[in-house]
Amino acid sequence: MKRITYSRAKSLLRYAPYTGRLYWLVQKGRCAAGSEAGTISARGEYYARKVHIDGHKYSVGQIAWLLMTRRHALGIVDFRNDNPLDTRWSNLVLTDFSGRNRHASLRKTNKTGVPDVHYWRGKWRARIAINGERKWLGYFNTKQAGMVARRRATPPR
Repeated sequence: MKRITYSRAKSLLRYAPYTGRLYWLVQKGRCAAGSEAGTISARGEYYARKVHIDGHKYSVGQIAWLLMTRRHALGIVDFRNDNPLDTRWSNLVLTDFSGRNRHASLRKTNKTGVPDVHYWRGKWRARIAINGERKWLGYFNTKQAGMVARRRATPPR
């Protein structure tokens, strides 16, 4: 996929960093110049604002990052307050895949209520994944001890 260039994005869109809104500078189909760009796209329980440019779909966060830094994001544009509809510049942060999953909700199959802590062969086992690599934290007599180990191993956001 050929990515949009900074000059192409700047010729089509204006980003308001304090509100997080994108506005069309030119008329695009039924969208008038000056109107807000993008539509809210739903994928399961995840909502995000997407904009279509030259046959490709981009998140508003990606375009905002491009317009503010003049570079494509080298990673995933994430949201400090975990709200993908809040695309204010102060809310955008660059992360990797494991950083984005750090605040994901628990799986429906999780029976302990704690990520990566589970009961196995009479003990509580804890692990963590950092940058795609799993690290086993050990076996514990209590769930609380496993939770403490998991919390201590979690890198700061």
